[in-house]
Amino acid sequence: MKLNGSDFLPLLVFCLCWCFLFAFVAVFTNKRSQLNNPNFAKWFLSEKHPDIYLFTATNLNWIKLLEEDENKNIVINSLKFLTDNKRVKVFGFVIMPNHIHLLWQILEPHKTENVQRDFLKYTAQQIKWNLVNKDSPLLDEIKVNAKDKRYQLWERNPL
Repeated sequence: MKLNGSDFLPLLVFCLCWCFLFAFVAVFTNKRSQLNNPNFAKWFLSEKHPDIYLFTATNLNWIKLLEEDENKNIVINSLKFLTDNKRVKVFGFVIMPNHIHLLWQILEPHKTENVQRDFLKYTAQQIKWNLVNKDSPLLDEIKVNAKDKRYQLWERNPL
């Protein structure tokens, strides 16, 4: 299912406002040095909303795999699936060319590590098949020498 951009306008506005608030709080609470620290966002959220997480997933070697709309739609549809199946509540997300940021809440009885693993595994498989079907040169950039896989899309240690 392809989603219309206007479906996400309220979420986009929320994300932009949240990012502005985050930067504002950092600057005016003497937290300037923390802006580049991923733990700052975790601190900010844990103080006000301990059950909401900021999750960042980065493409392997910062490869720009998320520039194409098809690959963005894979991420969006996966988030929609998780939301529809009551595994997460998504408050906002940003898809950049080589990484994604999610502001989400993992719903009971699901565990954070399981939801993140399933999300990353599914999106990686779908994006890989998209690249295979197009015979994309990006396939060579995500090849890895590993016993358990031939390709790797996401970094092993997402923030």
